[in-house]
Amino acid sequence: YKEKQMAGIQIDGVNNIIKPDGSAMTIGASGDTVTVASGAKIAFADGGDISRFMVDRWRLTTSLATSDAEPISSNLERIDDYGSDSGVAGNALVNAGMTQSSGVFTFPATGKYHIKFMTNANSTSDERYVGLFINQTINNGSNWYSASTSYSSIEDAHSSGTWMSIFTDAYIDVTDTSNVKVRFNVNAETTTTFYGDTARDYTAMTFTRIGDT
Repeated sequence: YKEKQMAGIQIDGVNNIIKPDGSAMTIGASGDTVTVASGAKIAFADGGDISRFMVDRWRLTTSLATSDAEPISSNLERIDDYGSDSGVAGNALVNAGMTQSSGVFTFPATGKYHIKFMTNANSTSDERYVGLFINQTINNGSNWYSASTSYSSIEDAHSSGTWMSIFTDAYIDVTDTSNVKVRFNVNAETTTTFYGDTARDYTAMTFTRIGDT
């Protein structure tokens, strides 16, 4: 059995608990459980910590009647409650870290993200098109382009309103959190109501970090 200390790290030469090998380091052996002590966290040299592993979800809290919103810029909140069940929605999130200002969302860490955008809309008139857009910038808003687009339509609209739903998603490689950002746009042929609520996700955006950049 050999054991030695190197720069404050215990190295077990028999069981390879920590095994340096050139530029790579193996932590643990096959079948091992690696435990991070309570109150400790894993930090990354290029910024951020275990919060990189993230699922976050935001929603529109008040219905928006418009034919064009570029972007949805207000009445946005991180989900918290579903109906009278206080906190149940927020408790389902994992290290939620997205922030937004006037509808422009900033990522908490670099990485690859899966982004979903959905809405439920209503109109009293036929709509040849109702669209959703996930827009991305790589230069902090100097230019925007559509990372994902989805269109639908409303036909034979009822005088009291006809409902429809749309979904779109995109994969974004966030190489720089200061420059790579997203926003969410909606449009329609004529004024259409995109529903919002503080207790239901009628119009919502989901952010999932799925890997490193």
